[in-house]
Amino acid sequence: GLQRRLDLLGKQPFAPNLSQRRVGELGAGGRKGVDFDPLQRHAMRLGEELDRAGRYTRALSLLLVDLDDLRGLNDRLGRAAGDFALAQVAASLIAGARSVDFVGRWAGGAFALLLPETAVGAAYGLAERLRADLAARRLPAPPQLLHPSRPLRVTMSCGVASLYKDGAAHPTTLVGRADHALWRAKLGGRNRSIVD
Repeated sequence: GLQRRLDLLGKQPFAPNLSQRRVGELGAGGRKGVDFDPLQRHAMRLGEELDRAGRYTRALSLLLVDLDDLRGLNDRLGRAAGDFALAQVAASLIAGARSVDFVGRWAGGAFALLLPETAVGAAYGLAERLRADLAARRLPAPPQLLHPSRPLRVTMSCGVASLYKDGAAHPTTLVGRADHALWRAKLGGRNRSIVD
């Protein structure tokens, strides 16, 4: 669960299946790329943003985004197809985020988007836009497939949490609330966004 992920911070690679070359491509264009460092970097950044938001009484939101049925995609088409889908989704999350937002791979098929100066309504709006854009897209078939003519359909579920609801001013609390909202989105049928 969440506590185990936080306990393992810095002890495991963040994205073992994506090459450094792809990471560089995702971060091209002067934008912040997807962070493929250990999870410790996420916790540090979240702590810094929480401190800043508290000190200046600013809004801060967190989206946890998880690809729906990544395991099924890997089982049907192989890990190369799953890695390709993750890279495509990462690129679309980066393109949809502002330059001040922090987009990072969280675990497995999940990504975290840390949104400074963003209240819950705007965070939910972004989550829904990103989710709907991905659901409407057909990703090109990965070039590694033997029969690359069929495009991929990938969806994602989103959990949204914002700072200071019910006094949540600690990284574990904010992450836990976003994780719980993501879990509710998955239980509710996937391909949806839920606010905690």
